[in-house]
Amino acid sequence: MKTTASFKRGEIISPVPADYIVEQDALVLSDGCRLRHETGFNATIISRFLIATTDLQMGEEVLVNLNVLFYDVGDEKAFLFSGFKNLAEEEKQEVYMYADENVRQQAIADGFVPNRKESGIDVVRTRNSQLVTVSRGRHEVNNIVFSSTGVLLPFPVRSTVELPGDQHLRLTGGSEFIRHACQPNLRLAIEGDSIHGIALRSIEGGEQLTYNYLCTEWDIAEPFHCACNTDSCYRFIRGFHYLDAEEKVLLFPSVTAAIQEKYHAALPQTASLASLEKTTAIAVTLEGKVAAQRYVASGKVLMNVNRFCVRSREVVLDSLHIPHSCDANTALLEGRLVASKPLLSGDPLTLNLCTLFYELPLPFECHCGSSNCTRLVKGFSTLSEDDKSGLIPLAERSVLVEAARHGLNVQSSSPLVKIRRYPPMGEVTFAADFIPKGTRIFHMRGLVIPFPTVYTVYLGDGKHLLFADGAQCLAHSCDPNTRLSIDASNGTASCFAMRDIEPGEIVSFNYLTSEWDMASPFRCGCGSASCFSMIKGFRHLDEESQLRLWPHATSGVKFLFAQHRRSALPNLDNSLVYLHETLGELRLARDLSSGVVLFTATTFCIAAGKVLLDDVRLKHSCSPTAVFLEGRVVLSRASLRGDAVTLNINHLVYNSPVFTCHCGSANCVGEVRGFAGLTDEQKNTEMVYVDPRVRAAAVENGYRIQSSCPLVEVKPNGFMGQATFAKSDIREGTRFFEVSGLVLPFATIYTILLVDEQHLLFADGAQCLAHSCDPNVRVITDNTRKRIGCLALRDIKKGELISFNYLTTEWDMQTPFTCLCGAPLCYREIRGFKYLGDEARQKLWCMATPGIKSMVIATKAEDTWAQIASTRFFVSNDGLLHASEDMKEGTVLMKVSCMEIVREFLSLDGIRIRHHCSPNVAVIENRVVLISPVSAGEEINVDLNCLSYLLLEAFECNCSQFKSPHLIQGFKWLNEEKKHACMIFTEPSVRAAALKDGYKMKCDSSLIKICEGRTGLEAHATANIPAGTRFMTIQGLCLPFSTACTVQLSEGKHLLLFGGAQFLSHSCDANIRLRVDAVNNTIGCEALRDISVEELVSVNYVAVEWDLSAPFHCLCHSPKCLHDIRGFRYLSNAQRLAFQGQVTPAIRQLAASHAIVNLPPNVKGNTAGMLQVTSPVTRGTVLVECTDMDIQPTQVSLGGDSYIIRHKEDANTVFVEGRFVTKRNMEEGEFLTVDMNFFIYDTSSLFPLAFAEGCQGFFHLPEVTKQSQLYLCEPSVRAQAMQDGWIVKSSSPLVEVRRNGEMGQTAYAAANIALGEVLFHSTGLVVPFPTMYTICVGENKHLLFGDAAECIAHHCDPNLQVVVHEENGTFDFVALRSITVGEMLNFNYCTTEWTMNSPFVCLCESVHCAGTIRGFLHLKETDRQRLWPITSPVVKRYASRESY
Repeated sequence: MKTTASFKRGEIISPVPADYIVEQDALVLSDGCRLRHETGFNATIISRFLIATTDLQMGEEVLVNLNVLFYDVGDEKAFLFSGFKNLAEEEKQEVYMYADENVRQQAIADGFVPNRKESGIDVVRTRNSQLVTVSRGRHEVNNIVFSSTGVLLPFPVRSTVELPGDQHLRLTGGSEFIRHACQPNLRLAIEGDSIHGIALRSIEGGEQLTYNYLCTEWDIAEPFHCACNTDSCYRFIRGFHYLDAEEKVLLFPSVTAAIQEKYHAALPQTASLASLEKTTAIAVTLEGKVAAQRYVASGKVLMNVNRFCVRSREVVLDSLHIPHSCDANTALLEGRLVASKPLLSGDPLTLNLCTLFYELPLPFECHCGSSNCTRLVKGFSTLSEDDKSGLIPLAERSVLVEAARHGLNVQSSSPLVKIRRYPPMGEVTFAADFIPKGTRIFHMRGLVIPFPTVYTVYLGDGKHLLFADGAQCLAHSCDPNTRLSIDASNGTASCFAMRDIEPGEIVSFNYLTSEWDMASPFRCGCGSASCFSMIKGFRHLDEESQLRLWPHATSGVKFLFAQHRRSALPNLDNSLVYLHETLGELRLARDLSSGVVLFTATTFCIAAGKVLLDDVRLKHSCSPTAVFLEGRVVLSRASLRGDAVTLNINHLVYNSPVFTCHCGSANCVGEVRGFAGLTDEQKNTEMVYVDPRVRAAAVENGYRIQSSCPLVEVKPNGFMGQATFAKSDIREGTRFFEVSGLVLPFATIYTILLVDEQHLLFADGAQCLAHSCDPNVRVITDNTRKRIGCLALRDIKKGELISFNYLTTEWDMQTPFTCLCGAPLCYREIRGFKYLGDEARQKLWCMATPGIKSMVIATKAEDTWAQIASTRFFVSNDGLLHASEDMKEGTVLMKVSCMEIVREFLSLDGIRIRHHCSPNVAVIENRVVLISPVSAGEEINVDLNCLSYLLLEAFECNCSQFKSPHLIQGFKWLNEEKKHACMIFTEPSVRAAALKDGYKMKCDSSLIKICEGRTGLEAHATANIPAGTRFMTIQGLCLPFSTACTVQLSEGKHLLLFGGAQFLSHSCDANIRLRVDAVNNTIGCEALRDISVEELVSVNYVAVEWDLSAPFHCLCHSPKCLHDIRGFRYLSNAQRLAFQGQVTPAIRQLAASHAIVNLPPNVKGNTAGMLQVTSPVTRGTVLVECTDMDIQPTQVSLGGDSYIIRHKEDANTVFVEGRFVTKRNMEEGEFLTVDMNFFIYDTSSLFPLAFAEGCQGFFHLPEVTKQSQLYLCEPSVRAQAMQDGWIVKSSSPLVEVRRNGEMGQTAYAAANIALGEVLFHSTGLVVPFPTMYTICVGENKHLLFGDAAECIAHHCDPNLQVVVHEENGTFDFVALRSITVGEMLNFNYCTTEWTMNSPFVCLCESVHCAGTIRGFLHLKETDRQRLWPITSPVVKRYASRESY
C-alpha cells in the first residue's frame, strides 16, 4: 500500500476494516490494499486505525510491524511474524509503545512489565498484581525524575494525555502506570512527543510516583473517586473543567498546554454582526433578520449582551437588532440572550419588549400575528394579569420592582395556594385551603437554563429550572412545610406538603435544600428555633446542618456535595437506607436479610452515645440492627422497612465513657461502659461482632464464655399439645425468639421454608409456636444466617398464647390441617400459600417470608407479581399497594396480560389496585404507567371510570378528591369536563361506547373541531388558518414507549397526545408541522400553508416518528405519497430532503446518530465544527461522505451538528450523491464550502422567514446559471425543475431539447446531421465514482457533464457514438450515420459503462434490444461483438481483463 497524500507523524492514514485477511507477510484490506510486515516500520495499527509513526511523503510505501497487532499466532508457520508474545524481551520493550491496546493488555496479563532502561523509572508489580511506577533513584525538587517518548495519536485511548489542537500522546516507558494523587510528587512536562516527570518535592529511590490527573485532563471519560486521603483531596475526579474557580486558579500553574488552551477558549460571543461569523447557530437572513441556522433547544444561551436600548418595534442588543413579538422566542436573562422556546431552522429571533420595560418610552402598534398579540405595545404595565404572570420569569428585575410597586397581582397555577403581598417578603404563597400531608401542591415546568438566577432551582448537571406560574413566590423557611422533588431528566420539580398545612399559612420550602451556592444570598427572618440566619447555599452549612437537611436535599445538591466532600452520605443506596425526615435517623428502605452491606465508611468515633461514621450518625442499641466490620456497615439481623440502623458501642470500644441506654431491648445492659462492662454471658453473645482491637483487649484481660435466656415458655395446651405462651408482657414491635437449626432439602412438620429446596429444621421450643389466622406474631426468616425470629404484631399479655400464620411461611404444607382458630377471617383449610387465591395472597403479602415471595414469582409468569416483590413497592397491612420510593410521571410500573374490575378494585393478573377519582396511574397499552409523580409511601391507585363505560356494580368511593362519599358508576355518568380530561386514558372499548352513545369529542383549540371522516375521527379547521399560525400547544405525559397516540420527543421519550391532537390525520403532503420542545415536554402546531375552513388538518407522521409502532398504508393520494408509512428511518436520502422542513429535532438527532460521516485524514473540524483541509487537495477529490445531511438556511450539518459546511456561491466543493467533491484545487487550511442551490430547489419553502440572498435554491437562480450549472445539480432538483416546465437549452444549433412524456426531456436533431459530425465536445467535473448522470472517461474516472448532451437518450441500436478522450477526461458525441431533422438522438449506454450505477428497462423496441440495461458486463456475446467497434477504450480494458 502506498500513500495517496503526505502524512505527518500521528495522523490517520486510513481506517482498517474488520474484514481484513492475514497473509504470510502482509495484511490485505477489503479494498485489496496490502500492508506489508516489516520490522523497520513507518506506521502502526491502533484501535482499527492505520497511523503514521514517522512523516510520510506522497507515494511512499506504508510498512507495519504485525507483531504489534497480533499477540500470538500460535503454531502457524506460514507467517513471517510470530506475534508479540513470542518476541525477544528487548524487542518487546521496543515495540510495546506502538502495540494495539488489546495486545498491551494481554501482554501485561501474561506478566510482561514495560521498562525502558533510559527512562529513569521502574515498573513493579504489587502484591495484588497491579503495576505501579517507582523512582529509580533519589531526586530533589525540580529534578527531572524521568524522560520518555510517547506516541502521537489523533484520538484518545487508554493511557493518553491531551495535547493542544485535539491531539493525544500515548504514555509509554512505564509512565502509563503512574497513579493519580491530589498532592502528587510529580508534574508532567510535555514537549512534542517527549514526556518529562519533574519532582515537586524530594523523592526517595523506590518511592511510588504520582501526578495530578486534573492537570492533564479537561474532561475525564471515566471519572473516579480519589482515595488519596489528603486534606486537599478533590474527591471526585472528573477533569479540570469541573473544578470551581478557586481550585482552577490554584492548579493552573501546573497544568499542561492542552488544558491552558481549553481554559482560554473563547466564551460565548457578544451580540454583533462579526460574532455571527463565528457561530453556526444563528445568521442574518436576506431581509436582515437574525434567525436560527439549525435547531436550538430552549434554554440555550445564544450570546452575551453588554447593553441594550429600545427602538420602534425592536431592541438593539449591543449592535444586533431583534424585533418585538408578543410570542417571542428569546429572552434576556442576567445579561444573556436565551432561547425561551425551541428554535427550528429558519426561525427569526424575536424578543418581547414588555419584559424589558415597565412603560415603553415609544409605544407602537404590533403586527406580530401571534394569538396573544396585544396590538398596542406600551410595556409590562398595560398587559393583562395572565400575560404578566406568564412573563414574570423572563422579565428584567427593574420591571418586576416597578410592577410590585404598582400592586402586581401574581397568579398561581395551583388552586391550593393564593399569592398575596407580605411586606417583609414581597409576593408570597399562602394556603388557600387545608392541605393534607403528602399533597402535591405545585408541579413545576418551565425554562431550563445553564445558569442560576434568583428564580431558579438547581436540577443538576449545570441545569437550572426557571420557576413560573406562581411557584417563584414559594417562600423560604428554615422550618418549612413543603419539600421539593426534582425530576432532572424531564426538567420538572414538584412541591409536596411535609405536614398538614392550615388555611392562610405561608407555604414555604428550605432554599438550602435546593441550591448548592445561592446566586443571591440573603438573611432569613423566619424566626424558627433552627433558623440558619444567612442563606447562602447547602455548601456553606456545617456538617451537622447538612446531615439534618440531607433527607430533603434535591438530587442536584447531593451530586455536588459528593464532588466536593469525602462523605458517606452521597454513597448511601436509597433502595437500602434513607434518612428520616424529622428525626435524622438512618432507616431501612425495605425488608432486608442479614449480611447486606448498607454503606461504607473510612473511620468511626464515639460521641454522646452515638457512633459517627464519617458524617453519618448512628444510635447505640444493645440489640443493634447492624455491625461495623472492615469499614462496612453490615446488617446483622433480618430487619424490616422503617427499622433504624443502630450499632452496639460495646462492639467498637473496650472502654467508653459511661452513659445510660434506653433502647428497651430484651438484652439491654442499662449502663454502657464498653465491652469491658459486659457480663461474661453478654460477652459470649456479642464476641462475634466486636472490633479486632476490642477482641485483643478482652482476651488480654481474661475473658471467658457463658450463655442467655428467653421471653417465652412452653406448656400444655389441651388437644393442641405443647404450645408457646408469653412468660411476661411483650410490647408491640419486640423482636424475640431467634433460633437457628439445620437446613434440609425437604420439608417436615417441624421445618420452615427459607428458599426453594431449603427448609430450616428448628427446635429450642419454637417448634411449638401455634397457628392462627389472626396471629399476634409474624415469623421473619433470615436466609443468610439460617435463622428465624418472631416479631410482636401487637402487645402480648403475660400468659397469652403466641401464634403465627403458617400460610405466610409454607408454600405446600407437608401435613395440611383444618384450622379451628375461630378468627372472623379464618382460612379453614391450611394447606400452604400455593393454594390461596390472588386476593388472599395480596392480603398476606406484607407478612409473607422472602421464600414464599420468591416461589410466587417463580410460578407466576406475569410481570405484576415480580414487580410488587421488587424494591419499588410494598404492600401495607391492609393489602394495598404503595410506592417504596419517589417515582416520576411516565414510569412504567408493570406489564399486564389480564385485567378485571372487582368491586372498587382493578385486578391486574391478580394484583389489586384501588380506585381513586384523582389517580396516579393509568393502564396504557397493557402497561401500568404513572400519570403523576408519586412520593415514597403513596398508595398506587387507578380511575375505574377509564376502564368501564358502565360498571356492572356501582360502589361508593371515599377518596380525598371529594369532601363527601360519592357513587362510582362508570365513564357514562361522569360530567362533560371530567370526560374530556380523562378521555386520553380510557380503554378503546370505553371510547367506542361513549361515541356510540353520542359523546362529542372536544378540541382544546378553537381553530379545530373533531368530527367523523373517511378514516374515523378527524381534525378539521373551524376557520381560515393563515400560513405560519401556531396553535394547539400540548404539554402532557411522556411515556418511555410509543403508541398510536404519541409523538416522539427524543429517543425513549414519547408525548401522549390529548385535547384533540390525537385525531390529527396523516398526509404525505401535510398542511401543518409539529414544533417539539423536548425539554418542557411540549408540542405545538404550525400551519405550513393557508388552511381553509373545514379543511382536514394533517401532519406527516414520518417526520415525527423514527420507527412507527403501528405502520400503516397511506391513502392521501398526493404526488409525494410514500404509500407505506413506517417511520423516518426507512426513508431514502432524497425522501428525507423532501420533508426537511417538517422533521422534528428528535428525528433529526436520531438520523444524525445513525448517520455515517467519513472524513479522510486531511479533513478536520475547527472548534465551531466547520470543516477545513489540512493539506493541499486536487480537483475531483472526494473529501466527505455522509448518509444523512441536515439542511439549514445558509449551511449544512453532518452527523447532527458535529460538522458544518457553509454555503458559498463560488464554492470549492459540490454535493454529488452523498459525497462532497472538490470543484477546484484547494490549499491547506481552506474551509469547505458548497453551493446549496444545486441540491435545494426552493429554500424559501423550507425557511420562509430566514432564507438568505444567493441561497434561495435552484428555482431562483438566473437562467444563464441554471443552464450552465445544471450538471452539478442533484437528481431531485433536476426533476422538480423539469416538472415546473423548465427546458434545457442546447448550445449546438444541430440539437434541440423537447419534453418526452415520462422520459422527461430528450434531445432531437434540429437539422440534418451528416455521418461523423461532432455534436458536442463535453467537459465538466471528473469524479471517482459513477452516478446516473456520468460517463466513464477512465478507470475510477467519471465525467459529470452538462448542456443538452445530458438529455441524449439510450438506444440499443444508436445513431451516436461517444468518443472518450482519456488524456483530458472529456468526450465527443459523434454521428454514426446520417440523421434527419426531428429524429431522436441516442447512444448505447453499455458502450461507455462497464456496469451501470442505475439499471433500467429499455423501451427502444429495436430488434437488438437488450431489455434491462445494466452495462457492458451483462451483455450477450453477440451484442458485445456488435457494439465492440463503438465501445470506449476504458470498457474494452475491463472486458479484456475479464477474459484472464
